[in-house]
Amino acid sequence: MSKILIVDDDQFTIDFLKGILEPLQYDFVEASSGVQVNKLIEDENLSLAIIDIIMPDKEGLETIEDLHSVRPDLPIIAMSSEDNLLFLNMATEMGARGSLTKPFVIEHVKREVSQLLDISF
Repeated sequence: MSKILIVDDDQFTIDFLKGILEPLQYDFVEASSGVQVNKLIEDENLSLAIIDIIMPDKEGLETIEDLHSVRPDLPIIAMSSEDNLLFLNMATEMGARGSLTKPFVIEHVKREVSQLLDISF
C-alpha cells in the first residue's frame, strides 16, 4: 500500500486531503512543518509527499529541496493558494512533479496523486 506524507501547518488541510484520499486505500504520515520532515523521510517508507509551500519554521520550497536531495525518486506535489502560483512554479523547477492549488478541486487531487503513483481511481 502506498504511503503519502502530507506536510501543512493547517490541520484542516491535512484532514481534508486524507478524507479525499483515504477511500483510495492510501496510508498517511503527517507533519505540521518542514522541520519534522527530515526525521520522517528516514523512518518511513514513503511513496509520495504533498508539501505546502507557505509554512512557518521551514517553508515548503526548502523542504522540497531537502526531500529531493535525500530521495530524488520520491514524487512530490507542491500545494498553495492560487495567489502563490509563482512559488508553485518554482517548486516544480526544484523537483516537484505536480502541484495543487487551494481551494482544492477533489478530482484534481485524486488525478494528481494517482498519476504520480501510477494507480487508477
